[in-house]
Amino acid sequence: MCEKFGIAVDLSVNNFNMQIVLNIAAIFAAVCLLILYAAPPAKPIFTVKKRLPTKTVLYGIRLLAERCAEVEYGFGIKYSSIKIKKLISDLTRNRNIGTVWRDELLNNKQTILSAYEESRKSICLSSALGHVGKYPRLFLFCNYLAENTCGNVSEELLIGSLGYFTAITQSERKCLPDYMRYCLVGLLYTAALAADKRDEVYAKGKRDGALGRVDLDLLESDDYISGID
Repeated sequence: MCEKFGIAVDLSVNNFNMQIVLNIAAIFAAVCLLILYAAPPAKPIFTVKKRLPTKTVLYGIRLLAERCAEVEYGFGIKYSSIKIKKLISDLTRNRNIGTVWRDELLNNKQTILSAYEESRKSICLSSALGHVGKYPRLFLFCNYLAENTCGNVSEELLIGSLGYFTAITQSERKCLPDYMRYCLVGLLYTAALAADKRDEVYAKGKRDGALGRVDLDLLESDDYISGID
């Protein structure tokens, strides 16, 4: 009787321990989900740079590949950071301003918007890919190529760059076209914002020049001075 009771006690203790383990596992899973959904994806940063020679770009890719050999989990990147639709909408309303870069962008707006939309699924699922720091490795690769070539990424350069980036997985290769589109649109968006800002400063210079006044805060701006002249 006591022996049976003892066995019964042992089993109840084991069940109790098992329940604790299950509870801990459930809590851990819940915490992981909360972290995943509560932590915001990283905001991508695009920089307009001077175009580098191909050899220099490939050397930079080799250094980047060494830094990106190992990956970790991350939260992806924020697809909606590139507000290209709003930009194109604003430019369309103000098309009478008529600068060359505006006309070029608006004449190709369907191609640009299509590229942006095609990248949506891959970018929205970017947390599934390996990260280096707060960005997906594939984003770092594509963004480096886009920025340092001024968007002129040839097939030959892409193939040569992949030759150095041997750690890229099959999943990353599958998403490569979408990431390349996203980074090119991001670069275009950043350049357009900068050009629009320069246009505004130039226009302010023209207005101030016509009224015989000067904005001292803008005297170091070549665009402002050109507008005044």
